[in-house]
Amino acid sequence: ITGPAAVCSGTTGNVYSTSAGMSNYTWAVSAGGTITAGTGTNTITVTWNTAGARTVAVNYANATNCTASAATIYNVTVNPQPSAITGTTNVNVGSTTTLGTTPSGGTWSSSIPAVATIASSTGLVTGVSHGTSVITYRLASGCSVSIEFTELPSGWQINPLNFTHNSLVTSEVFIEGTAAQSGFLAAFVGNECRGIV
Repeated sequence: ITGPAAVCSGTTGNVYSTSAGMSNYTWAVSAGGTITAGTGTNTITVTWNTAGARTVAVNYANATNCTASAATIYNVTVNPQPSAITGTTNVNVGSTTTLGTTPSGGTWSSSIPAVATIASSTGLVTGVSHGTSVITYRLASGCSVSIEFTELPSGWQINPLNFTHNSLVTSEVFIEGTAAQSGFLAAFVGNECRGIV
């Protein structure tokens, strides 16, 4: 059997294969795993739902219609995925906030340190410049979790508790007589357009 021997819990699309050209393929995975495709063929796809020591097993009939007395066993280590990151997802430039997750012992990183830096062991985020960065927490096993983190201009503050309503407004924006493509954001004061992003 070939396929990934170490994976993260919750991962999908893990492919395991055995010899092609045989018949009567019978696959089994241990508790914590689910076969999602390929039953009856020489290749299956598995979702590993929970962490732990798991197995994939297969047996089949060869060209002379003989079947092995015992299935072939393939050991798989399913490593735990970190929990969802907790803490505020925005901070003012020049300010700090601390993010958290479990288990401990992993390493924090920022995709754009010019926007936000993060202490690799403590999760302390410092806003450097206005923008968005992806903050990642990675365990030694390689299993990781990420969030999008926004740095607000100095002096800005967003508190979701201050907003009791939300809505979606759709409109068409014309720039010098030409309709703008989707994805533009226009800022208005009264009926006057003050900026387009």
